[in-house]
Amino acid sequence: MILFGSAVAGDFHPEFSNLNLFCVIRDSSFAALQALAPAVKWWDAQKQPPPLFMTRDEIERSTDVFTIEFMDIQQHHRIVFGADVLQGLPIPVNLHRVQVEYELREKLALLASTCCWPRAKTRACGNCCFDQSPRSPRFSGTP
Repeated sequence: MILFGSAVAGDFHPEFSNLNLFCVIRDSSFAALQALAPAVKWWDAQKQPPPLFMTRDEIERSTDVFTIEFMDIQQHHRIVFGADVLQGLPIPVNLHRVQVEYELREKLALLASTCCWPRAKTRACGNCCFDQSPRSPRFSGTP
């Protein structure tokens, strides 16, 4: 079990922050996850976000998909119980740029869609999406 996020990074605020847990499990079958439900229900009652659950194999096969998340967790984590499966975990940084670009483009597309809603406040969202100044994101084919 790994604690990560603001509680470890040093910017935890008791009133606003939550506790993020990453649980490395042996079995991710439906039955195994259902057996964890009472503990997750208790954790939820503490007003905490649901823990992340992955097997060691799933972690190793997911580093190319969750590069940002794994890099962040790898840099700021504390072992609560068990082995440190993140120590020495190779994370392909060449894909980091791809994930960042994907997330930025996704957010811009969602923002643009939001601006099209009839009830959208044009001044609040319209100008920031389509401003073609050099410091603003664009909806062209280039980053």
